[in-house]
Amino acid sequence: MKKLCLIFIFGVGAVTASFAQQHVLKGLKQVEVVVEDLQNPEESGGVTREYLETIIELKLRQNGIKVIKDSETFIYLNLNIIRLTRKNGMFDGFVYNSSLQLKEVVLPYSDLDEEKIRVAASWDTSSLGFDPEPFIKTDIGELVKQQTDFFINDYLKANR
Repeated sequence: MKKLCLIFIFGVGAVTASFAQQHVLKGLKQVEVVVEDLQNPEESGGVTREYLETIIELKLRQNGIKVIKDSETFIYLNLNIIRLTRKNGMFDGFVYNSSLQLKEVVLPYSDLDEEKIRVAASWDTSSLGFDPEPFIKTDIGELVKQQTDFFINDYLKANR
């Protein structure tokens, strides 16, 4: 009889932003919040785009960062959630990847004559992890709060 052994090793964490990442936050007054649609909403454990937008917008407003629509500078969240299920219930849960970025409309120096506008990430943090079935919505909410706090801390350092 063959036995199958699966080992999951995931790390969740972030590092403080480099000086260059903090520098791009200097003078920032307002942002738009853009949360990518979830790829499989019915399989995301109750996590919704609206839930995530609310978390980020509230944290930003509580720290004096104005949230507007149609800004050339925006906080962008991309969250991927994959449900894992096994017949005997072992390993029931979710694998996720969360990336929070500050994106800006830029005009690359090489394209000045052509006026090709691009969007570039100037600040970012990301996490990868596994979460058991009943806790995914709460834990993802806490993760997004933590990622937003990383952004706010760097914003506050750059603007003191």
